[in-house]
This record gives sequence, structure tokens and C-alpha cells, in this order.
Amino acid sequence: MGSLLDLVGIGIDIAQTRQIYKARSELERLKAGAQAAAERQMILEILRNFIFDIAQDVRMLEKHLETLPLQSYTVARALKWRIKDSGISPEIFPDLADKEYVQEVLTSIDSIAKRSREHLSNEQLARANTATDYIIEGDLLARAIEAKSALEDLQVMDLEWKKASKQASHTSSLKSIGCLGLIGTFTIVPMVLMVLVGFMGSISEILASISMVFSIGVWLVCLVGSIVLLGKGKPQRYRELQAQREALREKLLPADEWNRVVQLWGDLPSQGYRKIQAERQRFLNGIFGQIEGFDKFMLPGQQSATVG
Repeated sequence: MGSLLDLVGIGIDIAQTRQIYKARSELERLKAGAQAAAERQMILEILRNFIFDIAQDVRMLEKHLETLPLQSYTVARALKWRIKDSGISPEIFPDLADKEYVQEVLTSIDSIAKRSREHLSNEQLARANTATDYIIEGDLLARAIEAKSALEDLQVMDLEWKKASKQASHTSSLKSIGCLGLIGTFTIVPMVLMVLVGFMGSISEILASISMVFSIGVWLVCLVGSIVLLGKGKPQRYRELQAQREALREKLLPADEWNRVVQLWGDLPSQGYRKIQAERQRFLNGIFGQIEGFDKFMLPGQQSATVG
């Protein structure tokens, strides 16, 4: 029975399917041209292998149709949704053989769902539909947890970030002063000092010599001071926080996806979403837990929390 869920690592696994979504998105982005054609071929190969692997698993599902109808029905529907949601269809493949192969896989999945459903009671069908929804929404729920955790971390470091930003702003001001000072050192300062030396020289040669030494000293101080100010970098802690914030902000969801999260589960703290995830995992465990290798089917972050 363990081989039934081998397909999860390919067709339903969240990390794997995110790569498929990205590949499909890249395929739409590419324009005509020799380089684009080469990239398109690589992406099509990724999608072709994805469908090929699912086809192997579809054949395995067919072997368990009668013995595990509820599980077969659930996985078949989840696979069908995953393929369509990732934008894979016969039309995206240029070769007729690939088009026919994709259509054959889709037809087989539909057949499995239809035949396995015939073995289910109304109660089992309701459980299977719920399980399918949980699988389909698993990726969004996992990203909601990731996004809300990131937002909470950003809020925790907000005070320190404001303090570090203020220090960085002060450093930038000093650097600007250094830049202006360096410009002045080679323009205004020499002219002022030359006027001073000339004035002192008109009084006496001794004053001229003293003012010359003084002028050189002032010029060197301006030069060194400007270079020191110009070389000031942003504080180390500011750079660390900036990198951390950028990494966290990348985990935030676009507005349309976040709106869907709120519509489905409300605007909760990350722990609230984790609680929903754990509850759903317990439900899925009740359906698939008796099958060897079920741990691969666990939602992200729940592999160590299986409940029998």
C-alpha cells in the first residue's frame, strides 16, 4: 500500500508544485527569439517530466481503486486540480504526441475519480471532498503561516530598525559633509588660504612663512577630515537588520493572495493558522494515516506532529 502515496512527492507535494508553477509562469513570460526558444524547451521538458511522473502514479492509483476508494478518489481530484491550477494543458505543448499524452493522463485521472466514487457512501464522499479541499488549500495555508510569521518578526524588530535607520541617516549626513568637504578642499579652501598667505606676505616675510605652514596644515586637516567622513559606512547592525527585513518581506503575500487567506480563515496571528493546519493534518491523517509512507503527505511543518 505504501506505493500509493509515492505520487505525493510529485503531484501534490507543495515544494515540488511551487517549482512547477514557477516554470509555467516563466513559459508565459518568454518572448520569441533563439534564446527564448531554448529556455522554452527546457521549461517544457520540466513540465513534460512532471506529467510523466504523475502518469506513473496514476497507474498505481488504478491498482488501489477498489481497496482504497476514498483515498484514490481524494488523490485523483487533488491531482486533477494541481495540474490545471499550474496551468498545464495539452495546448501548451507543441508536439502532438505530448498533447495526446497529457490528455490521456487527464482522462485517466477523471476515470479514477469516477470509478472510485462509485464505491463511496455519501458520508465517505463528504470526507473525501473535505480532504481534497485541505490538500488544495495546503500551499496557501503554509504560505499564510510563513507570511504572518514574517510580518510578526518585522513588527518585533520595528523599534530597533527605526533606531538603526536614524543612525544610518546620521552617517549618511556625515558622508555628504565629507563629500562637500573634499570638493571644498580642492576648490574654496586653497583660494582662501592663498589670499591669507598673500595678505600676510604683504606685511612681512616671517608672517608669510608662518601663514604658509598654517595653510598647509589647515588644508591637510580638511583633506583628512573629508576623507574620513566620506569613508564612513552604514552601521553593521543596520546592514544586518536591512538584510533580515528584506528576507522577511520576500515572504509576505501579494494583496490578492492575502485577501483570499482572510476570506478563508480570517486575519489571524501565525499561531492561529498553525492551529488550523494541525487540525487539518489530523483529519488527513485519519484518511491516509494507515498507509505506509504517509509522512510524505504531511503539510509543511507537520511531519513531526503526526497524530494516529
